[in-house]
Amino acid sequence: DRARSLDPTGKSVLPFVADLTDEEAARGIVESVLQQTQRSDVLVNNAGMTQTGRPAEDMTVQNTSYADWQRQIAITLNTAFLMTPAVLPGMVARNYGRIVNVSSVPCPLGGHPGLAASRAANRPQVISPDRHRLSSHAGS
Repeated sequence: DRARSLDPTGKSVLPFVADLTDEEAARGIVESVLQQTQRSDVLVNNAGMTQTGRPAEDMTVQNTSYADWQRQIAITLNTAFLMTPAVLPGMVARNYGRIVNVSSVPCPLGGHPGLAASRAANRPQVISPDRHRLSSHAGS
């Protein structure tokens, strides 16, 4: 449904669904994208989630289980870690590509503690495989 809302013709947007916290699924989705498009020039790591069904006042460190914490870290940090090496070989081979790691707006607004911690570690960054370097851009 989301792909159709972005492109009603179905010609420009290709939908892919996977659990990117799973290493094989992350590699698999990159392989699926490459089968459809033959290359990957840009990866935007912008994974995150809002937990629904739980009042905001319950989302404190005291009320967060270790399992909840680990799930947030898996979604916000591990997905970026798993997707990045999956796309790098093609980018390096072509000497071109961009990987953008995006932080989240809710962090400074007092979001979920696990999300805030992981987003602080995953501040906005651009990785340029053609230069094999990392440029970090602190948010304002």
